[in-house]
This record gives sequence, C-alpha cells and structure tokens, in this order.
Amino acid sequence: KGGTPPYTWTASGLPPVLTANPATGAISGVLQSGGTYQVSVVLQDAAGTTAAAQFPLVAGAAPVSISPTSGLPSGVVGVAYQGFIFANGGNGSYTFTLGGGNLPDGLTLSSGGMVSGTPKTPGQFSFSVAVTDSAGGSASGRFSIAIQPAPLNITGGPTAPVTIGAPITITFAGSGGVGPYLFSPSSSLPPGTAFGNGVLSGTPTTVGTF
Repeated sequence: KGGTPPYTWTASGLPPVLTANPATGAISGVLQSGGTYQVSVVLQDAAGTTAAAQFPLVAGAAPVSISPTSGLPSGVVGVAYQGFIFANGGNGSYTFTLGGGNLPDGLTLSSGGMVSGTPKTPGQFSFSVAVTDSAGGSASGRFSIAIQPAPLNITGGPTAPVTIGAPITITFAGSGGVGPYLFSPSSSLPPGTAFGNGVLSGTPTTVGTF
C-alpha cells in the first residue's frame, strides 16, 4: 500500500514454472518439485518509486501416488513376463511391497516395483501394492493381471510304423490350454483298433495310412 497506483510487481528466485502477475503480484503455477526458495519481490508504483522484500518460500513435495490405475499387461503360461508399477511425488526413493491378494503363480514383485517371472497357471489375478518413500509417505493401489493359457498342443502318438497283427497301445497327451483334456479322433482309425481316453489300442488288421 502507499505510493501512487497502479503498481507493477516483479519476482525472482521462484520455483520453476511459478510466475508473479505483474498487475496483482499473485504468484501462481503448478509446483513440479519441493524445496525452499529465497524469493525477491520488487514493487514499483506509477511514480517510479520502488520497494523490495525477500521471503522464504517452502514448497512441500506432492503426496506419493501409485500407477498405473488400470490392469498390468497380460501374460501367457510358460512365457517370461515383465510388468512395472510406478510411483510419483513424495521424497527420495520408493519401496514397493505386496499389500494383499495374490500374484500369478510364478511371478514376484521386486522392491523396485517390477513384476516378473514365468507364469504357471492361467486366470485373472487381483492384488494390492503399497509404496513407501524415504520420508515415510505411502500410497497403495489395486492391480490385476490376466494370464492366458499356453497354446493347446497334442503330444505323444506313434513314433514308428506299426505291424499288422501286433497289438499296440499308443498314448496321446496334451499340453497348454486348460485341463482336463478331452481327446477324440478326427479321422478313421486303423481297422482292429479303438480309441479312448487318449489311448489308441488294439491289433491292426489292415495295411494303410490312417
């Protein structure tokens, strides 16, 4: 107050991205980091008279937050997986811990926020993660990971030609997909044989390719 209006305000030493309105002197902006700043303010009136003042501005760090807010990337049984949980705000380094629920079988959470490993079981898995900064600030969030089955494959079967009149027992097996498996023949069987529960058995009576 005093002097001859209108006034013009200038300020230096402000935190990055903060500015002073030259007409009102209001300091505004979105703080990007915490710290203590020594701010110098100069007020000039219409007659050219100036007044100056200095004051400390203490900017506190933003609260700790955790992300992403949506699900982590999906994975596939038997395929190496890697996903990341991040933190923002707070002070210093972050430490991540599992807060509740269950990670997919075969995956672990590191203190740095990385979820990694090789999934063993398909399904949808939900869990919570807590993060703490070096000053004791904390936050938590809920996450989910969808683990898809490995591709379905048929294993086993004949390894060499069979002989007419010789009994056979040939076992087929499955891998991937979601058990239990149901087997059924997709073409005609060799005469003299039968198929059930993944096993081809009997005594072939006819030469040919089946």
